[in-house]
Amino acid sequence: MDPRDAEEFEAAYARASVPLAAAPQCVDYELSRCVEEPSAYVLRICWTSADDHMRGFRGGAHFPAFFAEIKPYVRRIEEMRHYERTPVRGAGSSVPTMYDWAGGSAAFERLTEVFYTNVLKDELLRPLFEHMDPDHPKWVAIWPSEVFRSSGGFRACWKFGSVAASHD
Repeated sequence: MDPRDAEEFEAAYARASVPLAAAPQCVDYELSRCVEEPSAYVLRICWTSADDHMRGFRGGAHFPAFFAEIKPYVRRIEEMRHYERTPVRGAGSSVPTMYDWAGGSAAFERLTEVFYTNVLKDELLRPLFEHMDPDHPKWVAIWPSEVFRSSGGFRACWKFGSVAASHD
């Protein structure tokens, strides 16, 4: 692609992303530009299935608006194939987790402590929680910590039955 066309090319795909994102067959998408060869692009679209792409999306209400935007560039597409994801995937460590950004376990423990302090001040909720173990907020903090970090701590509590037993 001529570098002078790159801005309009990206703008066309940005406009095409609106009907693409609205299509129920589209899981996600990403347009990437090559660093070493800025005139080269890769568009990756993850579909619910190849059949959903070929029949559902292409035969659906969102395709005409999508295609109208990219039509001038279709002849330049070098490869259009369907790929399946494999188990080989992951994230690098260059971006901190939400857990780290929030302040780690101490922040989540403070959050649940403040939450349960306010629960005990509420006349409707107080009877449900007034007899809870004093460590309850600390144990509840494990759950959002795992959600934002995936540490396995909450699952470990369930594994050993301590959390499960207290909620029967």
